[in-house]
Amino acid sequence: MYKSNIKGLLKSDIAPVGAISIARHFEGKAKENGITLVALIITIIVLIILSAVTIFIFIESGLLTTASKGTENYANAQEYEKEIMNNIDEKAKDVVKK
Repeated sequence: MYKSNIKGLLKSDIAPVGAISIARHFEGKAKENGITLVALIITIIVLIILSAVTIFIFIESGLLTTASKGTENYANAQEYEKEIMNNIDEKAKDVVKK
């Protein structure tokens, strides 16, 4: 539609000289510039597919389960270390008292 309007302007005898030079400048550039709707839709579909695959792999890898187990193990190790340090502290106090 845009290109046909430019061609009509070029054929027109009434068009000012500046308009003709502008029309010649933009002739054929309508398809060169910008992104088409089809390319945009294809890009969006590819991004959706990639994100779906990434989310599926993230869920199936067990990363969340491993992270929660690691948190539990860390808390248990912290409590165990605290008990050991309390025992050492009490033994040190007993040695100092004697």
